[in-house]
Amino acid sequence: MQPLSFETDVADPLFRFAAGQDDKDTALLRSAFAPVAVLDFRHPARQFGVMMPLLRGRDEIVAAIVGSTNHLDTTHTITNIRYSQASTETVALAALIEAMHVEGEAPRRRLLLKNRIGVQLRHN
Repeated sequence: MQPLSFETDVADPLFRFAAGQDDKDTALLRSAFAPVAVLDFRHPARQFGVMMPLLRGRDEIVAAIVGSTNHLDTTHTITNIRYSQASTETVALAALIEAMHVEGEAPRRRLLLKNRIGVQLRHN
């Protein structure tokens, strides 16, 4: 198996995650997650006063993201990407994601999130 490439295997899924939301492109968003992915967004959601369950599986993750952000205008910025390759198959990744959410029908209602994230990536 080839070693993972930073640009295509490590950073690109994060960029697809962000652009899929910002562009309202569900197929692009889906492509950011493996079928068995797990997304834990409970802590940031609580900060906004929303209770969100631990999301398991690509379909559940995408449905939750689309359902909660489809009515919003979003912009995501990803910075400070760091990774360490544990093997040719796995990478631990950390990054900082800033996301601005603006309610389309009430543009004065805004939410700015800035979260440190940790991701475990597995190369198939």
